[in-house]
Amino acid sequence: MYINKKYNANIKVIGLIRNYDKAKSVLNNYVNDKNLFLIKKNLSEKINLDFDIHYIIHAASNASPIYYKSDPVGTILPNTIGTKNLLDLAVAKNIESFLFISSGEVYGDISSLTIDEKLYGTLNPLNLRSCYPLSKKTGEILCISYSKQFNLNVKIVRPFHVYGPGINLDDGRVHSDFIKNILKRENLIIKSDGEASRSFCYISEATTAIFKILFHGKNSHAYNLGNPEQTVKIIELAKILSKLKLGYDVRIEFKNNENKNYLKSEFKVHSPNIDKLKSLGWEPKINITEGFKKTIESFKEHEY
Repeated sequence: MYINKKYNANIKVIGLIRNYDKAKSVLNNYVNDKNLFLIKKNLSEKINLDFDIHYIIHAASNASPIYYKSDPVGTILPNTIGTKNLLDLAVAKNIESFLFISSGEVYGDISSLTIDEKLYGTLNPLNLRSCYPLSKKTGEILCISYSKQFNLNVKIVRPFHVYGPGINLDDGRVHSDFIKNILKRENLIIKSDGEASRSFCYISEATTAIFKILFHGKNSHAYNLGNPEQTVKIIELAKILSKLKLGYDVRIEFKNNENKNYLKSEFKVHSPNIDKLKSLGWEPKINITEGFKKTIESFKEHEY
């Protein structure tokens, strides 16, 4: 919508959604825009639309570890059956480009400290948490298969940890918990040894990367998305946040009362090699201090 105003474009955005009230809340600044169409749709059902479609971005999936335990089937289906139905729509509409938003978790348990697109580790199919990465893997091979069999232009992006304004603070991930702690003027609670490392990429830069891949990525290729220069241990992230000028004395606490509804990742290091994405002309610049400060200020402005 912003692009339409800035460049006098006439881009129409069609959003297939599961929950209209939730979508309306997230998109509250745009729901009345004449170029935005929200359609309530179950992706497990065949999709028929009367609109002309040129691009599809498939981002419909549970992405919170809370749901991997409470709704594993609901996590699997959008990445498998939902992907198949959207690919069928893409073929029927003869679209220009299809982008599947996968995950850095498809790499599984891997010994390398940095991960490029050709490295793969193990994933236990009998581990309930694998409902997410294994269904993402299935979605990826569906995309590649449709590309080869139906001459469809598909790209895959594998985001690592993306954060910023608008994230769900109740999704159980550690950076969401830290932000919520700060907004409530609480101490930062670490429910592990704090030694796991994560790569944090700010949401505006991740969004730019997604469109770079959609428009300029190579057919049938996957691209890591993240900010390897901002890879830190959880304890280091807590220390960085504690030093921001937050208006209260922040302390770091270790607690063993892990969320029983949350299936945590077993992998210690999540840091991507992004050389392939950088070859498209994209490079992240926002560091953790700046990004989390922007995020916290955004939630304060909206009276969290």
